Amino acid sequence: MQVADAFVGLIDSALYQTTIGKYLQENLQRCTQQENIFGIRIYNALQLVWQNALRNPDDSSGNNLLHQTLGINNYQLQVQQLTDSSNNIHHAVYFYGDADGKLAYQSFTALFDTTHWKKDTSHTSFVIFISKQQIPTLYIYANKPLDYTTGADIEAQEKMNATLTGKNIYPTIITHRGHSYFLSNTLRYLNPHIQLAILGSCGGYKHISTVANGSPKAQVIATKQTGSVVVNNPLMQSINQDLLQAKTIVWSNTFNTLRQQLQQNAYALRLLNEYIPPYKNLGLFVYRLFNEDTNVQ
Repeated sequence: MQVADAFVGLIDSALYQTTIGKYLQENLQRCTQQENIFGIRIYNALQLVWQNALRNPDDSSGNNLLHQTLGINNYQLQVQQLTDSSNNIHHAVYFYGDADGKLAYQSFTALFDTTHWKKDTSHTSFVIFISKQQIPTLYIYANKPLDYTTGADIEAQEKMNATLTGKNIYPTIITHRGHSYFLSNTLRYLNPHIQLAILGSCGGYKHISTVANGSPKAQVIATKQTGSVVVNNPLMQSINQDLLQAKTIVWSNTFNTLRQQLQQNAYALRLLNEYIPPYKNLGLFVYRLFNEDTNVQ
């Protein structure tokens, strides 16, 4: 995965384009001659990802090489991938009860104005924001950031999950809102229903293989450096706006728009540039090609 991630920084160099392509082909041939199945799968996957990156590293049309040949499309997210049989989209957001977590929760709840959202406060452990616009209807569940020193915040999360499961509700979007040392707990909630995982903590990108194992079809947004509310909140707003309009989320458009919005905030813009959108997540492409796709042998 680290090799594939390095492709992003090398793609613009004519020298590296030739060298890397030659290196991958030579090693694929070597592994084939040696009947090294593990090596064949590794280099076949790397070669496919490299060829796709060469073809158009910012292609967001869905007509890229990986999508054409293997049906792997992290360039966009369609509404029908997220909706249940009643045209509802369920999104679970996990908060933690330290001081920063409480501040993040306050700024998060402020995103939902009464013009477009209803707020269900009938549960003691979590709140639900429900879009007034229907087809699709968005349900966003967020646990209350109760005292983390007693584990009350995690208990609130588990009560929220149990309530949803008891109603046969399985969120297709999951968001972690907390420090990196809380992330391992959020990752316990991964399941095959999830189509989008947003890891809002510092260094969340290091855990994409865990997401791939727990939620094999999930697209992932994570940062290699610092996660922050100044990026996480506008990112969520952008995603919600597209979904409320039943629009396909095109990730290159989403991140280009966010860059324009944050243009006057140098700090936020720098942090945004450290977030890896799904269509640039080459490491995850390789991971899935190697572990899941039977065409790569």
